[in-house]
Amino acid sequence: MARFTVKDRQIVRQLGAALAAAIVDPKARAAFRSDPIEALTAAGLDAESLGGRRVVVHEDDATTLNIMMPAEIDQTRLADPHYLEELGRSMLGACKMPLPQVDSATSLKLASKTDDPATVRTEATRRASTARRARA
Repeated sequence: MARFTVKDRQIVRQLGAALAAAIVDPKARAAFRSDPIEALTAAGLDAESLGGRRVVVHEDDATTLNIMMPAEIDQTRLADPHYLEELGRSMLGACKMPLPQVDSATSLKLASKTDDPATVRTEATRRASTARRARA
């Protein structure tokens, strides 16, 4: 799904800081919009990792919601509810609208290849148990 890979967490933080600056500072926003590749490389991203792709900046506002559609997805994971959640969140990105909260049984039912309630309930119970153990 990712168009490029950044392995250094510090660079990811620097990219986040550059985006935050562009959101709150009109001058940084103008610079980011006019030359996003320069803004990304100034934040530490290796320009070669973009592979010559162009970078397009879209902004949400009160009347516009931009949806991100990846060039490709992992079709072998289409029944995986965690992967579908990842796709949904990446699609909405950093939009201003709050992300919907969906309980695990509902998300599993959406992702399940079967509509058998027992299967959905069993999967939801397993996930809830796993989450409780992780918190303990």
